[in-house]
Amino acid sequence: MLSQLLEHVPHPWIALKEVYRVLKPGGRVSGSVSCLEPLHDVCSYYGFTHYGIQQVLTDQGFSNIRQHPGINAFTLITRSWFRQLLSPKMGERLAFWLTKFTLLTSTWTILWLIRVSSILRRGKVSEDYKRSTEWLKKKSALEFAGHIQFIASKGHEK
Repeated sequence: MLSQLLEHVPHPWIALKEVYRVLKPGGRVSGSVSCLEPLHDVCSYYGFTHYGIQQVLTDQGFSNIRQHPGINAFTLITRSWFRQLLSPKMGERLAFWLTKFTLLTSTWTILWLIRVSSILRRGKVSEDYKRSTEWLKKKSALEFAGHIQFIASKGHEK
């Protein structure tokens, strides 16, 4: 399990090469990496994209790579911003709820603006609106992930 580790290693491909070496054939590695997360540690070297972690894992010999978005970047950035604004006494809990409220209202605002612009252009809810909402719901998840979770396998050696 490599949970939020690889972005803190100066040469993550070397670490993954060692994981691949010690893993039994057919074994799996799982983990997560930061993607669009604000700087959170003085030793953060990398912010991986879903393409980047796929490439690094593939280059080290891993196969059957699956990726899933973790928390989204907007949530991480907003929470980081609220943490900076709030005193420690107000705490993490208030930052959490302010973040949740801010993101919920901004998401609904974006969807409402897409719908209104669609109606203004075409006089009804158009395919543009349907495509936009579909993209927001499904396809943008990895593109705007704050964290990316992955699982990969070591193939059976011959």
